[in-house]
Amino acid sequence: MFNALLYKKHARLYEKSQMEHIPLLYYLITVFLLLSIVLTFQNTNLMLFAMITWLVLTGWLAWKRLRNTSRSLYHIAEMICTSAIIPVLSIYWDLYGAIKFKTLYI
Repeated sequence: MFNALLYKKHARLYEKSQMEHIPLLYYLITVFLLLSIVLTFQNTNLMLFAMITWLVLTGWLAWKRLRNTSRSLYHIAEMICTSAIIPVLSIYWDLYGAIKFKTLYI
């Protein structure tokens, strides 16, 4: 959220900094999740495609995060759950900050 404020007050400093931007994968995960929700009662085939794509992308993110880490059942379950939540929350807070501080920096 505060990346937007930093950009608004110090745009050149923000651009020079090595701040990480939201990965494209997060946007894809969020878009397919929203599509699967919106299409729930409209088009079953497209909803299934969107849901399966969301599951695959979320699974891939979880797999990437699980490399070189603990293989305990609890840790794997935690990574799967947080891999489904993190993309949506990061985009939400980024958009919230852009709206709150009235700046478009994405």
